[in-house]
Amino acid sequence: DNLGMPLFLLVSMLANAVFISRACKDVCGRDRPIERGPAIALLTCAISELTWVVPCFIQCAMVYFMGHGGRWSPTHRTGCDIMGFYSQFGSLCSMLATLLVAVITCKAAFNKRLPSKRVVLAASVSIFTFCTVISLLPIVGATKPYALTDGGFCYIDWFDTPQAVIMLIV
Repeated sequence: DNLGMPLFLLVSMLANAVFISRACKDVCGRDRPIERGPAIALLTCAISELTWVVPCFIQCAMVYFMGHGGRWSPTHRTGCDIMGFYSQFGSLCSMLATLLVAVITCKAAFNKRLPSKRVVLAASVSIFTFCTVISLLPIVGATKPYALTDGGFCYIDWFDTPQAVIMLIV
């Protein structure tokens, strides 16, 4: 019953490894097809996907092999907090990293001027910092805790006004 998700996530991790490898080559290599600023933005996208794929694979594999009875399970508060954190963190990072790539694309299309490596790096660090802070809010008690959904995974509690407003604004 629970084998499909770990298999899907394993394939996703392998695809993401290729994406990260290529993005690292674009950032660090001498013969790179794109400028370093946009390359950093693509690496930010790759990392943002990895931030949820790897922990989700680990947690789903644990549930598959060890069952739903332990602290790692989304049905337990600890497992739900872990899953909720990486799910929200990955979701927010992916949305904002995609926005960063869109802004760079728009600048390139209309201004013919790409942002510098320093600007994109600062934006990327800001994305990860902002997403960390927002994703910690339910764990530190600033909002309601992460909630187990009908789909069997933990995410924000959409009935909690602060959580819903933050996610909808982003």
